[in-house]
Amino acid sequence: MIDNHGGNIYDFAKKNGIYEEDIIDFSSNVNWIIDMNNAFNIIENSIMKIRNYPDINYTLAKARLANYFNVERNQIVLGNGSAELIFLLSQILKNKNVLIIEPNFSEYQKAAKCLKLNVDQIVGRENNNFKPTNEEIIFSTVENSSVFLSSPNNPVGYTFSITEIEELLNSFKTKKSTLILDLAFADFDSEVDYAEINALINEYDNLFILRSLTKSLSIAGIRLGILLSNEKNIEKIKTKTPPWNVNIFAAEIAENISVFKGETISSLKKISSLKEEFFNRLSEINSLKIFKSNANYFLIKILTGSNVFDLQNYLTDKKILIRNCSNYEGLSDKYFRCAIRSSEENMQLITLLKEFFGE
Repeated sequence: MIDNHGGNIYDFAKKNGIYEEDIIDFSSNVNWIIDMNNAFNIIENSIMKIRNYPDINYTLAKARLANYFNVERNQIVLGNGSAELIFLLSQILKNKNVLIIEPNFSEYQKAAKCLKLNVDQIVGRENNNFKPTNEEIIFSTVENSSVFLSSPNNPVGYTFSITEIEELLNSFKTKKSTLILDLAFADFDSEVDYAEINALINEYDNLFILRSLTKSLSIAGIRLGILLSNEKNIEKIKTKTPPWNVNIFAAEIAENISVFKGETISSLKKISSLKEEFFNRLSEINSLKIFKSNANYFLIKILTGSNVFDLQNYLTDKKILIRNCSNYEGLSDKYFRCAIRSSEENMQLITLLKEFFGE
């Protein structure tokens, strides 16, 4: 049985009799470089507030996030992570059909199946970084569909340009279909102007955008998802959103988002440098194929007779966790994913991979 997500250090530690704090986790795509002191201080200063309910309207949190994402406050809904918002959208939109661009985040399919929607999938070609063309996506989209895209894609890391996104949106209009664009890893991509993409909610009624602070601020345990759309769409979503669905610590992080700006920019620049070094060293291993990525991780294919289960077993003794990608649609037991960590940790993994493949 393969876990559906990366970052499950608890199960890994329990199964292998090791301490969670001793694990080097390459399976979780958070920002491993950022200084956590700002987040720790905000949580510590918020401890006494746990006796109170959060502001039911999250007024200040939304105002600060609206400024951060360059949208209006009435264009935001907050969620207990993006996963809650994905399930909520699937329920609210009432589209009978769902198209998922695979391989991709498994919660899209899970939400659709929970509501017994018709699920279609399209898998891009490996020689094109698994990215389907717009023509293929449009051809595969039937009327009354919700289409899930992630950009950068998880687990591959390819992106869609604003031109490609607008072409899809215009096509979907004629098919009475909706685009749900998951930008969870957008902060790690310097090639696309995501402020411009956020602004598309003012032009297109059939667009919902998922944003996240979880990855760039390395606060996966806080559970804070952000949904952007026009005011009319947001009002519909709010009628189905449970009260107080975001806890007081998540709200405080959102309210203080500005204090993270300097450290976030600094850490993302460092990740960019580490990413180049990591890619170059991984590419030296002849037994592996490394896929180009605009995010803070790489999808990797094993080219030898070994598989990811063999590799996982080898790395377990070294207390290293990678993301087994064999449960992604369109992938097999030859694929795994690794996040970018510190230079020392990255090199430790490189050394172990070379040892495993005898290079």
